[in-house]
Amino acid sequence: MSDVRLDAGRHHLNRADLASGTGDWESARAHFESALLQFRGPDLVLGEGHALRGLAAVELGEGDPVQAEAQLRRAIRAYRDVRAMLDRVDGVGAGSSHRADAMEGEAAAQVLLGELLLRTGRESEAREARDWARAAYDGLSGRASEAGLCALTGRLAVRDGDNEEAGQAYSRALAMHELSNDVGGQATILRAMAEVARLEGDLTAAESYLKRALTLCRQLGDRRLEARTLAGLGSVARLAADPDSALLAYNQVLEIAEETGDTEMIGFANLNLGELHSNEGTGDPIEHLRQAVRVLGGLGVHHAVGAALHHTAAHAIRMKQFDVALAAAEGARRTWQGMDPVRGVGQAMRLEVKALAGLEDWRAVLSVAHARARLVGAEQPKSVEVRDFYRQRAPADWKAELDGFTPSELFADAIEHTLSALAPFLNRNELTSSELGTVPAALVLLDILRSVDPELTRDELPEIPVEDLESVPPPEEFYVIVDDPDGQLLAEPRGED
Repeated sequence: MSDVRLDAGRHHLNRADLASGTGDWESARAHFESALLQFRGPDLVLGEGHALRGLAAVELGEGDPVQAEAQLRRAIRAYRDVRAMLDRVDGVGAGSSHRADAMEGEAAAQVLLGELLLRTGRESEAREARDWARAAYDGLSGRASEAGLCALTGRLAVRDGDNEEAGQAYSRALAMHELSNDVGGQATILRAMAEVARLEGDLTAAESYLKRALTLCRQLGDRRLEARTLAGLGSVARLAADPDSALLAYNQVLEIAEETGDTEMIGFANLNLGELHSNEGTGDPIEHLRQAVRVLGGLGVHHAVGAALHHTAAHAIRMKQFDVALAAAEGARRTWQGMDPVRGVGQAMRLEVKALAGLEDWRAVLSVAHARARLVGAEQPKSVEVRDFYRQRAPADWKAELDGFTPSELFADAIEHTLSALAPFLNRNELTSSELGTVPAALVLLDILRSVDPELTRDELPEIPVEDLESVPPPEEFYVIVDDPDGQLLAEPRGED
C-alpha cells in the first residue's frame, strides 16, 4: 500500500530539484522544507506525544507513578521536538497550528506531571510544572484543557492553606468543564470543591457538592468515579460524628474498588476502614491497616503509609501496646521527615509523647514534648500545653539541660531518647531503627498487634495525665485525601488545631 506522506514528500523533492536546477532558490527552499515536514511528520510526532501522555494516564490509573512519569517525560520531549522541527524549517509560519497544538500538548502533560509530582511529595517540582503550563496557556486562547491547570492550581493552594485561592481556581475549572460539557471533569472538580468546604468546616456545602458529583458519576456510569465520591461522603460523615454512615460509605467504596480493580482506592478504603473500626472498637482494624500498608506501600504512596503508621500507633495505644505505638509513631515521623517536616512530623511526635508516657520514660517524654513544641507550637498550640504540663512535674536539672539546647541539639536529644526507649523492643523483634517507616517493618508491627490477647484491645487506657489535654484527632484533621484528574489520590498530613 502506498504511503501518502512518502508520495507527497517525493513530489516536493522532485519539484525542489527542478527549482534548484533553474536557480529558483526561494521555490527550492519551500519545496525542500515541505518535503522535510512530510518525512519528519510534525503531526506524527504530535500524535506520539498525545499517545505517550495518554499512556501516562493509564499508568497512573494502574498505580505505577514511576512508569507514568517516564511516559510523561517522553511525551514532553516529543512536543518539544515538534516545535524545534518547525522552528528549523517553517520559514513562513505555515506550521503555526502544529506549534500551538504542541504547546498545548506539553502544557497538558506538564499539568499531569504536576499532579503526579504533588502526589509523590515533590511539591517544588510540581509548582515548576504548574508554572510552565500557566505560561504556555497564557499564549494560547480558549483551550478546554486549561481546566486541568486550574485544578492543579487549586490543589497547590489547598496545600498552602489558601482556601480562597483554591475555591476560585476550582470555580474556573468547573466553568470550563461545563462549557465543554465534560461531565467527568465536573464531577472531579465538585469533589475538590467539597474538600475546600470541608476544610472550612462547612459540612453542609461539602455534602451538597458531593451529592451533585455522585449524580454525575451515576449519569456517566463511571464506577471508579462513584467510588471516589462515596469516599468523600464517608469523610463528611466521619466529621459529622456519624461513624455508621462513614463505615457504610467506605464499605461501598471497597466493594466498587475491588469490582473495578482500582488498586489504589482499595488501599485507601482499607486505610479509612482500619481507622474507623479502631475508633469504634468494631470489625478487624488491624487487617484493614495491614492491607492499606501492603497496597499503598506497593504503589509508592508514601504519605499514605505514614498515615497508616499513625493509625497503627493510635490503635496500639488503645491496646496498651506502647512499645509498638512508639515504633509506629517513629516510623511515621521518619516517613514524613522529607515530605511534611512540620505538620506530619509534629503529629508523629505527638503520638510519641503518648507512647513514651505509657512506657513511663519521663525524661524521653519531656525531651520529645519540648522538641515538638519548638517545631509546631504556633500551628498546634496544644503542643505547648503538653510541654508545660510535663515541665511543671519535671526535675529542675532536666529542664535546665533542655533549656540550654539549640534547636538542632533539642531534636537530636529527642531522637536519642526515643531510640533508647525503643532499643529493647527492636532487639526482641529483630528490627533496626533504620527499618522503621518501611513497609516490611510496618507489617511486622501490625502482626505483633495481631498476636496480642484480643481482650486487651477493648480495655480502657490506663490514666495518662496528658489525655485530658489532647485526644487522638479524627483522621480528617490529620490527613486529607485529594483526588487528581485521573482518579489518583494522595494523603496529605494536616495539623490538629
